[in-house]
Amino acid sequence: MLLLAAFTIVACDPLAETFEKMDKNPAPIVAELEFTLDEDDYELSGNENAAKYGSFSNEDDAKEGIPNILVAKYPQLGVTSSAIVYYDLYQGSVKFIYDDWKADLYVPEPVEDPIPVYTVTTADYDAVLGEGNYGNFDNAEDINTLLNMKYPDAYGNTGVELTYEYYSGGTSTVTNKWSKHYDVWYFQNDLDSDAYSYMGRSSYFSSIDDAETKVPVWLTNTQFPYAKAGDRHLINFTYKDYDDNKNYKDRLILNEFDGDQWFVISSITVATLKLGHDGKIWVPDNTIKYTMASADYDWVIANYADINPAGVASMSNYGNYDLTIWSSEEIQNSIADILMNNFASAEDGQKYLVTYSVWTGSAGDFPTLHMVKAGDKYVLVE
Repeated sequence: MLLLAAFTIVACDPLAETFEKMDKNPAPIVAELEFTLDEDDYELSGNENAAKYGSFSNEDDAKEGIPNILVAKYPQLGVTSSAIVYYDLYQGSVKFIYDDWKADLYVPEPVEDPIPVYTVTTADYDAVLGEGNYGNFDNAEDINTLLNMKYPDAYGNTGVELTYEYYSGGTSTVTNKWSKHYDVWYFQNDLDSDAYSYMGRSSYFSSIDDAETKVPVWLTNTQFPYAKAGDRHLINFTYKDYDDNKNYKDRLILNEFDGDQWFVISSITVATLKLGHDGKIWVPDNTIKYTMASADYDWVIANYADINPAGVASMSNYGNYDLTIWSSEEIQNSIADILMNNFASAEDGQKYLVTYSVWTGSAGDFPTLHMVKAGDKYVLVE
């Protein structure tokens, strides 16, 4: 089922000579690795499913398993060594955020922030849409902004049940599931009895392959008549796992419209994990990706009027940093202040990769700043 890349180390194996010295030199060696896991590597992860299927089911499993692989393969690499590891991530299973909460119900200790579901608040609409909004969403992009704000460290295959106001010709309260795949949050479409019947099934498929064959045909023939090329829909289905005592399981497949018909996007994607050696163990990079929202630009406008009045006036009109008016230092300081305003309680050492909008003579340029929490402020990552 999987096509795995061969193990490589960049630049024509520049570490070959270094590794030849390992047996002769017991002292820790510093090196920079960049490679793709092969089938044998997953067997070193300590994760039974990864060893069986040659892929990780979520980023947490990868963060636990890949350090084991690095220790097994390169035991003499030491402090300040780094690694960029490419691995296969299976996108078909979702670990919903409230799964942990349900598990914690059986533990006597109090649960911190138990969120089995989340209901969007007025403050949330203001944070995403700015003040003076209608108190509802009308597109998936704004919902993505909200979910990235509420769950900035969510990895691929993470899900949440969300209740919110949605406008589509009229406003209604909806509750549905969203899950994150390929760095995007998608609404989860659950197949109903009519859909199964159309595909010649009662209430489940006989296998994942059975679903991946039939669902795109069902989408093409019956669903979304106004779909545009590039549109995607996430479909949840039930199948009987004959390899696991015939248990019924739910799985997801992401489908894309090519302008003529729907097709399944591969359930396997290549993900990347960056790690560093702290002298004792390999530690995954904790960087959180964050894209500035409308409320962040409003915050800059409200707090930087005296510092850069011309820049604030431009931002009020266009919602971006005009690089002919804003200096690099002012942009860095304002984004550091935004992070402190939004994430003051983050632990020291927490990193954020912030994407922001600029004007360089044309719109659409989105640079990034890599910043880290250091005491009572955020600074550039060196």
